[in-house]
Amino acid sequence: MIVERPNRLTSALKTYFPQVLQWLPNKETQLFCDFLSQWPTLKAAQLARRSTLERFFRQHHVHGEQRIHERLEAIESATALTSDEGIIRPQALLVKALVSQLRPRFKGLG
Repeated sequence: MIVERPNRLTSALKTYFPQVLQWLPNKETQLFCDFLSQWPTLKAAQLARRSTLERFFRQHHVHGEQRIHERLEAIESATALTSDEGIIRPQALLVKALVSQLRPRFKGLG
């Protein structure tokens, strides 16, 4: 059932990377899917260059400089919910799988 996938995605993210749900609250967008495909963990997002993240947001039609700045600051200052790789790795794999299933549904919606 397609409605179950966003719920499973939210549930998985809440176990290791809940911040992304605040930064990108609309899960039914290409932006959300692409962000998680590229940075499926907080650590991955924090290791990304600021310029890379800025470019990513601009390419996904996030044009407000203040909005981009707020997201970048939130990413930089976020604290990991857990550092346990036994939780992070399998949940990140599940998130990537769920995103790949959701992507066709949200293609072109933002």
